[in-house]
Order: sequence, then structure tokens, then C-alpha cells
Amino acid sequence: MNWNPSDAQGRQGVGLVETVVAKLCHIFREQTTNDVGIDAHVELVESTNHEPTGQLVALQIKSGSSYFEEPTANGVIYRESDLKHLSYWLDHSLPVFLILVDTAGGKVYWQEITNLTVERLPKRGWKVEVPFTNNLEANFIAAARHRVGLEPASAIYTRLKLDDTSNGMTKRYAAHLLVRHPVTRLRLEAVVRRATTEIRRETFHRTARLGERFRDHEADVVSLYLAADPTDAPNANWLCRTMWVNPKLGGNSRPRSIGGIDLGEGLEVIWNSDYGDTSRFLKTLEIDKQSFLDDVQRFVAETERLVTMIFSTGNKCILDAATARQAVESMRRLYLDSTNIGLAPFECRDVAERFQDVMTFAENAFDAADPAMRNGNPDTANDYLLELALRDCRKHLERLRYEIEKVT
Repeated sequence: MNWNPSDAQGRQGVGLVETVVAKLCHIFREQTTNDVGIDAHVELVESTNHEPTGQLVALQIKSGSSYFEEPTANGVIYRESDLKHLSYWLDHSLPVFLILVDTAGGKVYWQEITNLTVERLPKRGWKVEVPFTNNLEANFIAAARHRVGLEPASAIYTRLKLDDTSNGMTKRYAAHLLVRHPVTRLRLEAVVRRATTEIRRETFHRTARLGERFRDHEADVVSLYLAADPTDAPNANWLCRTMWVNPKLGGNSRPRSIGGIDLGEGLEVIWNSDYGDTSRFLKTLEIDKQSFLDDVQRFVAETERLVTMIFSTGNKCILDAATARQAVESMRRLYLDSTNIGLAPFECRDVAERFQDVMTFAENAFDAADPAMRNGNPDTANDYLLELALRDCRKHLERLRYEIEKVT
């Protein structure tokens, strides 16, 4: 029988991790049998009364210099050639931490294994960066507490938006939430349950009539949309979306299921398995602030020129049919080109919304003025649509100028 040095190195790594966890006053439990990708569990203990919380995180421990052979500017790359372990970790009922142990230097680093941190490779396998700032002794416990939802609600998510979506029969809310890192499915479930409970008790109503109708009622329906980055919300790239329906709500008042996974007690969730890939793709489409504002102002100047040329300051086309037709085609090309300038940086999100409104209503106005569109239609109907579109275009143009001033 041969002695394998890697076994000793592995034992040294596990022992070092156990020592650090014990020093931090939490409970380390090594998994000594049936190892399929989890080496140990850590049960978190409250620092105030030293009571075990019953909340666990799972560790996969890798020890030795071979795991530090691909350095980056911030840490080191860990990679595997197949997806077996990754799928197991992502679907695990506990939050999973990858632990890299530098046995020679006595240093231990960690990284969360989530769809946000890992990168699937085009040809084969996957990789994840383990930052050297993720030091086991320094900040591991704080990350673990966040993962299992032990921090107060204000520390784990921010409410970006709350809409009253009630109808005359049912009190309903929809909210966008920004979730603090680190992010796992277990932690997201904790956020969803807590946020749903809080939002059910909201007293905001979009109209006085609804306020009067539901003044003393909790909501019967709460829909949540969870994001990990402020740029996710404008692009509808959600980590997950959920809907809670009061189990006692019945009849025509009960909304249709969203077709998600049943979490019990009236709550269901749809997970976005493509979140990480979509986030990385959207980042490649984002342009810098100055380039975005330059493009916006260029398109707006050309749109204003066309509007003035065909309508002057009124709501009637002042050109002959042939020239008007050319202007309509120019506006249509301008509108289509405006949708391809790249994604706005987060600080310009309000500019982007107003810019989209301006271009959309301008294009609608030119459609209503198109001689080809008027054939066989009453002029009064098209004139009315034209007047509405021009009014909205000019209104949003003023709002756009205001938003541009705010960010410049």
C-alpha cells in the first residue's frame, strides 16, 4: 500500500478550516462518509447568547498549491472540466462554499457557488474566481449569515419599487427587490418570505377609492421580482419572480398560477437559470455615459429637425405627399437605429426611459401622418391619433431634457 501525499495535504486543509471555524465560535462538522461533493457543514452560532441557530452552510474543501496555479489580479481561478459537481452544488438544499486552502502559507479563501459567480465555458466545464479578499477568518461568517437570512431585512434587500395592482375585488401588490450579495436560492427564499409578509401589510394605494375599499385589509396577492444588480430591473433580468396568493382566496378573485415551483403556504417561484449568462451578455451591450448621452442628443436633434420639417409647430403635415412620404421613411429608419445604440449605464436609466418615449411617440406621429396609411381611412381619426402622438412626443421631450440636465 502506497502513502499518497495528497491525502495528508487534504487532511491538513480540513484541519486548518476546522481550526478557523472553531476560533470563530461556530460548529464544524466534517462529512466523513459518502463524499459526493460536500466535505463539511458549518452550523452558525449566535454571538450574543452562543445559541446554535440550526442554520447550516456546506463546504467543499480543496487543499494544496495545485489549486493556486492560475492567479488573477484579484485572486485565483478554480476550474473543473465537467458540470457534475457544479450542478450538484447549485441544486443543493444548503448554500455551498468552495474553500481553497494554501497549506504552505496557512491561508484559507472562500467563494460562493451560485449562478452569479460561476462561468460556464463554451467548450467544456466551468470556472470561478476565488478572491483573496474572501478570507475565511475575516469575512466568511458574515457572508454565511447573509446566505441563510440571519441578517435583518434591511441588511439583505432594498425595495426598488412598489406598485398597487389591486382591482375592485382583490388587494394586490407587485414589488421589485434588490438583494444584497451573496445570493443563493436558500437565501432568496428567506428574502421572499420576509418581504412577502411585510408587503402584505402595506397601506399604499394608487387611488383614494382603492384606499377606502381596502383600508383595513391585508393584501391577498403579492408578486415579487428579485434582482442582484440595479441594472437588472430595467432589463427584466430577474434572479427569480414569485407570487403569493392567500390560500383562502377563491372563486374569480384568485389569479392564475405563474407556473412555478410550489414553496408551500400559497407561495410559488420561477427561478431564472440563465441569470448569470444574461447578466454577462447585458454587460457587453452597455456603453459608457458620455457615449450614451452623445448618441441620445444626436438622435433627438435629428428627430426634432424632422418634426419641425413636417409639422412646423402645429399638428398638421405641411408637406406634399411625396416629401411627407420621404420624411416618414427617414423617421422610421431613425427610430430603428435608436434602438441599437447600446444599453445605458445605470445612472442614465431615467434618460433612457424618456428617450425611448420620445422616439416611440415621434414614430407614431409620423405613422399617423403617412399618406400611405391614410388611404381609405377617415382623416379625422388619423388627425386625432396624430395630435395625441405629437402631444406626447413634445411632453416627453421636455422631460428628457430635464433628465439629461440631472446627469450632466
